[in-house]
Amino acid sequence: MARCMAIFIVKGGVRQGDPVSPLLFCIAEDVLSRRITKLVDDGRLQLSKGSRHVRIPSHCLYADDIMIYCIGRQSNLIALKELFIRYALASGQVVSAKKSTIFSGGVSHARLIQIAQFLGFSIGSLPFNYLGVPIFKGRPKVAYLQPIADKIKAKLAAWKASLLSIAGRIQLVKSVVQSMLVYTMSVYAWPVSLIRELEKWIKKFIWPGDINQRNIVTVAWKKVCKPYSQGGLGIRSLITLNEASNLKLCWDLFQSQEQWVILLRSRVFRGRRCITHHVHSSIWSSVKAEFNVVLENSQFIIGDGTTINFGKMLGVVPPEVVALFPNLMQFVEQVSIPVEHRHDSLAWRSSDSGELSLRQAFDFKAHQGPQLHWAKTIWSKDIPPSKSLVAWRLMHDKLPTDENLLLRGCSLPSMCSLCRKHGESSFHLFFQCPFAINIWTWFSSIIGINLRFNYVDEIWMLCDRSWKPQCKVVILASLINIISTIWWVRNQARFKNMSVNWRKVVSMISSNVSLSGNMTKSTYHSSMSDFKILKSFRVSVHPPRAPSIKEVLWQPPPIDWLKCNTDDASNNDTAACGGVFRNHHAMFIAGFAKNIGPHSSLIAELCGVMRAIELANLYNWKNLWIESDSRLAVLDFAASSKIPWLVRNRWENCKLMAS
Repeated sequence: MARCMAIFIVKGGVRQGDPVSPLLFCIAEDVLSRRITKLVDDGRLQLSKGSRHVRIPSHCLYADDIMIYCIGRQSNLIALKELFIRYALASGQVVSAKKSTIFSGGVSHARLIQIAQFLGFSIGSLPFNYLGVPIFKGRPKVAYLQPIADKIKAKLAAWKASLLSIAGRIQLVKSVVQSMLVYTMSVYAWPVSLIRELEKWIKKFIWPGDINQRNIVTVAWKKVCKPYSQGGLGIRSLITLNEASNLKLCWDLFQSQEQWVILLRSRVFRGRRCITHHVHSSIWSSVKAEFNVVLENSQFIIGDGTTINFGKMLGVVPPEVVALFPNLMQFVEQVSIPVEHRHDSLAWRSSDSGELSLRQAFDFKAHQGPQLHWAKTIWSKDIPPSKSLVAWRLMHDKLPTDENLLLRGCSLPSMCSLCRKHGESSFHLFFQCPFAINIWTWFSSIIGINLRFNYVDEIWMLCDRSWKPQCKVVILASLINIISTIWWVRNQARFKNMSVNWRKVVSMISSNVSLSGNMTKSTYHSSMSDFKILKSFRVSVHPPRAPSIKEVLWQPPPIDWLKCNTDDASNNDTAACGGVFRNHHAMFIAGFAKNIGPHSSLIAELCGVMRAIELANLYNWKNLWIESDSRLAVLDFAASSKIPWLVRNRWENCKLMAS
């Protein structure tokens, strides 16, 4: 078949947003990047010298922005200008001189003017913004980061907070405001005074909805920033987030092999120590406080021993040390030395993979507190968070009742807006007021339990009973809706002078509970008492899925092969592994069992597989079939990066034995 070919002339480029546009742009940018690199390789573009003979990068590209780092010699400028002209003729992309700026260091002003006139660029000075992040020299100051804080303040002020519920404002803070700060906080250590100012604006936006107004009854910000399970709202503290980001950046300074890391490491690291004198680096000024934190909470994985001199340590252990620690050599002998050559590496102790993620760094800095029984119970995907938030404020006793307002210095007569007989307190309003008692009596008649509460926490004990999953959702939704609806009725009476009959309130609660019960994915199992409760709220029964039955057969190995079946057992305190070897006649050949101490189930599974390989290697069993019920243990043969760092060397050695 003949091939038809034709030449066509392109009259215009693709439109912005065309699917082909990013690919064409990257191809053109790659050409420019390669040409700059070739100028450096040919000696036509001289770069600044880095410390300790580390090469300075020649350029960096991001979208249509490019930064070039070089010495301001005439020959360099001529080479760059010629390159820009040739690139424009070839690609159609012309460097905009009006948008281009020169930043210099150690260059006289007269020489700088000459360079600017030759290239047609403007002269810039520090600090300046690049990709939304301020670039400056030295320690971060309020003046450098204030514009970012002002943008946050303007955004908080522009949002119509009065049209949003408190739950909606919280979601905006989590998804928008904090995401705007993550980028800069991952680079610099912000001044604490500026962070506290930001948190003050966020707090005012959440509670009264106005950053210029102060609310009287609010939950302490430290409590708000705790996880849900500890009684908080899951908002990340900006101070903790900044500290965690700096810790993660310091970890990258130890581990990463990116060019900027190698350059900074050459300036501030001296072996396993850091410099003590000051350098004008904005990044090092931010992360140097975390240097010792990284070393204290990490551990070396032995490779070639060049970093930690493990081989030398084995031969020079003083006798007096051995006398003081008689089990020392026993522990040392248990350390797995890699058979293949591998560099020493650092592992974060509390991470299975050995790597430190930003989430793990945040958990480390947040100092996890005790779990509260009710805290995670009140939040459910089947219940609107705006209703759960009322229950959350009640549990912290921070609803603006008359009693709480009096405690904060507001002088006002106190009267319950529902019964108009007693003073208003949180406990009276929700549990002792005749209006509330009618609702609780109605709910009590449905579930068949006599309800009497002496303190607020008791209501959540109802959820701990042996309800079936779908019924448990209905019970929780009932409690949440009773609390939120009583508060709504109170506000209607207090601020709009509207009286709502308790029977109408019961109808509202039933409707909301019915919606949650019908929308949930939880299932119902046979229970007549639970069935009656579901039908009382007009909830359709969700039957469970039919169980899938799988036939499992043990298959003997081929002739002249051995098969080892391994398994593990673990709990919070200890873990163990074991295995059984059988031949093709299913005859028992050997077995093992070992207690490996307080480790995870995955490590126990891996230890069982590794022990089987080691025994096969010891007894020269060449044909071995290992069968494990752990899919991860099987997949990890192909991806060793998922192996916990505690057993990584041993695992690699076993893979060599198996191959």
